[in-house]
Parts: sequence; structure tokens; C-alpha cells
Amino acid sequence: MNALDFALKDVAAPLRETGGNNRSPRIDTINRFVGNPIGAPYCAAGLSWCLHAAGAEGFPFSGGSQFIRAWFEERGLLSWSADDLLKWRGALFGWSNGDGHGHIGFVAKRFQSDGKVLTIGTAEYNTDKAGSRDGEGAYALTRSLSGPHRLWFLDVSGFTGGDWWPKASE
Repeated sequence: MNALDFALKDVAAPLRETGGNNRSPRIDTINRFVGNPIGAPYCAAGLSWCLHAAGAEGFPFSGGSQFIRAWFEERGLLSWSADDLLKWRGALFGWSNGDGHGHIGFVAKRFQSDGKVLTIGTAEYNTDKAGSRDGEGAYALTRSLSGPHRLWFLDVSGFTGGDWWPKASE
């Protein structure tokens, strides 16, 4: 199974908060995995958990979306262009707020026309049906590229379990 498969299992379960804000037995386990305190936001912890489960050695397992973003940026694996998703085998997306926080999730699908990505399908932790960065579970969403946040994209193609799209020639 690849990392996205693990996230989609949590979406289908469905994974929901049950013991307070950012809490459930599974969410607590996910937060402990990355060293987050119990009750901490878990968007980055959830995707770190999935990449770990898929065998992605060397991935910067973290509970911080901005830490993961910075790690990828330092290695030239961050893009601001959604069209780069068409060159990659798997990707994460996210945004950064002015307060040093943000959000991160999986790009599950690339919806395109005329060779341009128009919207993305996602699998995300700590969100809701409206797409909040502080929701109550794991959801599959469709996100506009012209939404309220400027999205960035991270290429996870080189990690074990980070390749969920076929090559362009397949």
C-alpha cells in the first residue's frame, strides 16, 4: 500500500474526533508517533503516519506542516505551480498562514483541462467538509486553486509509498 492508500482508509473509516478537540484513540496514537502533545493539531502528524506506514524512510516525520514544507523547500522539492503535479508520481499540498501555522494534506487527484491542473482532490487530516485547517477528522475534499489560500506543492515521488499516480507513459 502507498501512503495515500493509508490516508484513504482513515477517510473511509471514518476517522473522527471523539474525546474532545483533536482527540480520539487513533488521533492520540498518531500525535504520539511524531511527538506531538495529546490534543495538538494533527494534519501533518496524520500524513507523517501514513508515509511511515508505507515505508517512506528519510521523510521528515513531523507534526508541523511548516517544518515539512521547509524541509522540502531546502531540497528543491517545493513548487508553487499546480501544473508540476503532472510531472510527479505523488504529492502533498498545503498553505502557510502569516502566523507561522498552516495546513498540509495529500493530493489524491489532479483535475485538468488542456494540460493545466484546475483543481485537486485531496485526503486530509484535521479538516472538515468545509475544508477548515482545524476540523474534526479525516476527509476527502476537492480544493480550488483559486481558493482563500495560496497553495504550495511537495513532490513525494522519490519516497517509498509516495508514488500513487502512474507515469505519464503508463
